[in-house]
Amino acid sequence: MRLKRVEMIGFKSFMDKTSLEFRDGITTVLGPNGCGKSNVVDAVRWVLGEQSAKQLRGEKMEDVIFKGTRKRKSMSMAEVSLFFDNTDQRLAVPYDEVAVTRRVSRAGTSDYFLNRTQCRLKDIRDLFYDTGVGNNAYSVIEQEVVGQVLDPNENKVRLMLEEGSGIVRYKMKRKEALRKLDLTERDLLRVEDIVEEIGKQVRSLARQVGKARRHQRLFSEVKALEMIRAHDRIRDMAVRIAELRERDEQLSSEGTGDDAEAGRLNAQVETMRPELEAMEQQRRERAQALSEAEARINTLESELAVLREKIESGGRRQEEISEEAGRSQVRRGEIESEHGEAASEREKLGHVLSEREAVVAEREEVARGFNEAFDEARSQLGDAQQLSLGFLREESDQKQVITAAETRLQTLREEETRIDAGIADGEQRTGGLREVITDLDTRLASAQREQVDVERGLSAAGDDAEASEKSLHAAREAREEAAGKLARLESRHDMAVKIASELEGFRAGAAALLRDPDRQGRLRGAMAERLKVTEGYESAFELVFGEDADALLVEDLASARELADHLASEGLGMASFLAPVTGDAGATVSPAGIPGQSALDLVRMDEAEEDKLRRWLERVRVVETNDEAVDALVAHAGEGWSFLSREGLFLRHDGLVRGGAGARRELALFGRQEQVDQLAKEVDQQRGLLQGRESTQEQNRSALDTARARVEQMRAELEKAQVSVALVGREVAGQNSALEREESALNQSTAGRTRVRADISGLLEKVDSLHADLGRHGADQEASRKRVDDLNLKVGELEEARESANHELAEARLQLTHDRGVERELDSRLERLAHMVEDLSARQERLGVEGDALTTSLAAWKESVQERTVEVTMLYGERNKRQEELRGAQDLIEGKRADLEKIQDRLREVEKRRRERSDALHEVETELTRMDLTTQNLNDRIEEKFQCTIEAGYAGIEPDAIPDELVRESDGDGDGIGTVQIEQVEELLAERQTKLDRIGPVNFVALDEYEEKKARLEFLEQQRDDLLKSREDLLQAIEKINRTARQLFKDTFEKVRENFREIFTTLFEGGEADLILHKTDDPLEADIDVMARPSGKRVDSVALLSGGERALTAIALLFAVYLIKPSPFCILDEVDAPLDDMNVGRFVRLLERFATRTQFVVITHNKLTMEAADHLYGVTMEESGVSRLVSVSFDELDTDDPLAALEEVAAERKEARAHPEQRLVTDHRVLVAEAGGDGASLPVNTGEEA
Repeated sequence: MRLKRVEMIGFKSFMDKTSLEFRDGITTVLGPNGCGKSNVVDAVRWVLGEQSAKQLRGEKMEDVIFKGTRKRKSMSMAEVSLFFDNTDQRLAVPYDEVAVTRRVSRAGTSDYFLNRTQCRLKDIRDLFYDTGVGNNAYSVIEQEVVGQVLDPNENKVRLMLEEGSGIVRYKMKRKEALRKLDLTERDLLRVEDIVEEIGKQVRSLARQVGKARRHQRLFSEVKALEMIRAHDRIRDMAVRIAELRERDEQLSSEGTGDDAEAGRLNAQVETMRPELEAMEQQRRERAQALSEAEARINTLESELAVLREKIESGGRRQEEISEEAGRSQVRRGEIESEHGEAASEREKLGHVLSEREAVVAEREEVARGFNEAFDEARSQLGDAQQLSLGFLREESDQKQVITAAETRLQTLREEETRIDAGIADGEQRTGGLREVITDLDTRLASAQREQVDVERGLSAAGDDAEASEKSLHAAREAREEAAGKLARLESRHDMAVKIASELEGFRAGAAALLRDPDRQGRLRGAMAERLKVTEGYESAFELVFGEDADALLVEDLASARELADHLASEGLGMASFLAPVTGDAGATVSPAGIPGQSALDLVRMDEAEEDKLRRWLERVRVVETNDEAVDALVAHAGEGWSFLSREGLFLRHDGLVRGGAGARRELALFGRQEQVDQLAKEVDQQRGLLQGRESTQEQNRSALDTARARVEQMRAELEKAQVSVALVGREVAGQNSALEREESALNQSTAGRTRVRADISGLLEKVDSLHADLGRHGADQEASRKRVDDLNLKVGELEEARESANHELAEARLQLTHDRGVERELDSRLERLAHMVEDLSARQERLGVEGDALTTSLAAWKESVQERTVEVTMLYGERNKRQEELRGAQDLIEGKRADLEKIQDRLREVEKRRRERSDALHEVETELTRMDLTTQNLNDRIEEKFQCTIEAGYAGIEPDAIPDELVRESDGDGDGIGTVQIEQVEELLAERQTKLDRIGPVNFVALDEYEEKKARLEFLEQQRDDLLKSREDLLQAIEKINRTARQLFKDTFEKVRENFREIFTTLFEGGEADLILHKTDDPLEADIDVMARPSGKRVDSVALLSGGERALTAIALLFAVYLIKPSPFCILDEVDAPLDDMNVGRFVRLLERFATRTQFVVITHNKLTMEAADHLYGVTMEESGVSRLVSVSFDELDTDDPLAALEEVAAERKEARAHPEQRLVTDHRVLVAEAGGDGASLPVNTGEEA
């Protein structure tokens, strides 16, 4: 496999389509800086899958697209293709030529192609595994990568060894296996959770299935027993109804003997009641007067208690005001005294400040004088030193020695200065680091506090979520309650509609006529439907009409007779009819003096039926209570008036009494439609309420979702805060490490300064010795030196005096600043004390005003107490008089009531006998009604519960549904059930019903759901077993991969180690080198150190090598790997830049050694490297911003075919490599560069080096 060519279009500076052909051997790419040579390397790295824009010298991936120039527009996409010769089938694809393409657009799309077929980046990487080709492999080596190879922090050595040993594929397989293992673990965890959940559901459904089957069996037995019992009850009630009708006829035929006596006694009672009422009125008036007197006494006594309390509290407040005024006066004196002391202190401080200012001015003048004298002395010293140097120049024979010594001395002093500056900078950096560490500690504390705040916020959010969940639960319960109430109302409404539609309460004949459409023409409807009764009186009016409440309205008597004949002939039952009767309706009866209101006032009817009903109701009066009805009938006996009470008692004028009206409104005939409408209205209202509660439930659910989202947000913030704490903590650790390094460097600088100062001291002694040996010191030179010394001494003394004066001036200024601060504090204190005195004065004034007002109020309160005490004494006398009058009136009333009670006792005895007969008759009628209702209710209940009638259900009883414990005897009817003991039926029914009730709610859907869930559980358990097996297989595969990779790595490491030693010795012509693998449990993760010691050097770390030595060592390591597993091609980007000519020659010879097995593409500026090339490309940027390849020509070739000449020279180069001892010396050809119009390239041989 080899690289054939690279095609680029729109990539960085290569705007036009550009193609670079590569052949065997060494190909160099040259050109000036900035022309785009390295863009060729970036193109190869990019198409091989580089994902870091930073590695491509950009900020984002769009930076690889040509951005345009002043003359050219930018392009919207970039595309690079690599073409490989795959005739050896090293790449695992069935093609002799393989093209790998990458395309990116400004829209952000990035595509990969393999032989123009779109694929994934993973497919590209898998294709090049273990070939040495890749964006991170050693097939592309740049100058900075050479430096990174020996950097232990970059881990480049391990990457090269892994690529060379071929374990990258194994590591990727292990990574993929670990990823699959992680996914398997997650899937297994999810499946375990689902299996557990489904298992719970299956177990629950199994219990529900058993429960449902028990319910079905018990329900069938309960239904059979219910049918048997209902059938027996219906039969018994038919017998009982016949007996009751006979008893009703007997009671109706009995007379009423006590009517006359009851009327006489009622008349006496009515006569005595007005007299008793007048006496009661007089007693109530006297009791009212007594009550008013006692109320006035209580009011006055309450007012007296309040006034006495006010007087007492006012006295206490006066004492408090007096004490507080005294305290305020004392405090005011203390503050005024303190104010005077502060004012005195302020005055003294003013004098001190004046003295301080004078001292500061005086010391400023002194310091100014010393500074001027110091400057003048330094100027004189400079002049003297210049003169002394002039004398020294006269010593020509010793000048060079002395100059050299002084130069060395100056160098040492500069080094000392540099070291001092370095120490100062180090101390500054150390101080800066300490400040940074302090700031980081503050940030760390802040981040930790923020983390605590977020944790508290998370706790509060959790509480909010819990509260929202409780609110949602309460809203859900309220909604369920409203739904239950709605269901009950709908049930009641449906029942009422059913009763109305089925004409319940109408006798059979009336119901049959109302249902018969052929008879509707002769009917005007039912009286109960046409008659509208005032709400609350429906049941009472049924008593008025009795059995005739279901009477039908007809046009005339003939219609009534015809309909009655029809009922009789068809045997449809009885019915009552209301027809108009021709004749005088009689004179209107005056109701004057008759208690109650007319029944006609409580009903509404059509005008056509008004005359029919007036006869029935015009002499009926309606009262509120049963007692009032009885009293009215007794009082007006014989007058033809009947009385109806709202409580449910009807007393007809002839003594007939009806009572015991049912309490269930839906069974009443009157007002039935109104009740249906009312229930419909309640159903609508309840539906509105249910919708409101459902809306509330949704709002609470939304609030819960919001609270849970807040919890998740707080968790994310907590995680962010934790990451921030960790990052700041790591930064603190890093800064502490930097501080330790700076302190170590500072200690080394301090030691260096000590050494330099020792050298300076020794050199000074040497210079003094040289001057002593001169032997020729004139009087002028001595005088000059003495003057310099004197001036040095003077300058030192003046500098000390100047420093002392400046120090005294600073102290004086500091004291003056301090005293001015004290002055400002005293001024503030005086102002505060003045305000306190003003506040105390205002407080004393307010207390005086309050005391005067309180004294006035106390006098008024005491006067009021005296007045109310006199009034209370007078009221007590009046109250006693009223009590005596009330007792006299009460005695008269008690006597009158005793006489009335005797008469009423006798009347009650008479009424008791009448009521007993009426009650007996009512009981019979009630029992008949109850039996009818019981029969109907029993039929309705059976039909509602079992959706069939009693007869149909009884006839359809399955033999298997009858409990085995039920004892049955054949009755000869052939119905299959026989005669049973109803007591046993009741016992078995109660037992089965109890068992059925204990079962509770039953989920019949569980019968089907159980099988479905069970099948799913079995499937999931099988999936879990498969996942467990997959996990075990993955663990075994990972272990196998680890064993294979470790062995390959160890073997390759030893081979590379030996190759590295050999190549290093060859390149450096001696020395020693080694690779050191640290011992760990896993060699794949062990650290690798590089040891390199050129000949004649003893270095402990490769970091101490020079740049060229480091580059050559890295190249030796690279080719040591190449000996094990060469890459099909290798691109070297200016790796020879740090090398000198000698080392470049060694580097070139190494390239030539490997050029027979690997294509080398070298980007270089070095002429020696160019001379070694078999092929050469030039890159130019004739147009600013656009790179082009250069076409070249051979001016010195005596041939018409430059390509043939090229082949000839290339053949000579190969021969020379094969026989290095016979290498030819050829002339260097001159390249004439001219811009290539189409960007095509011509491989060029530039000759050989000698």
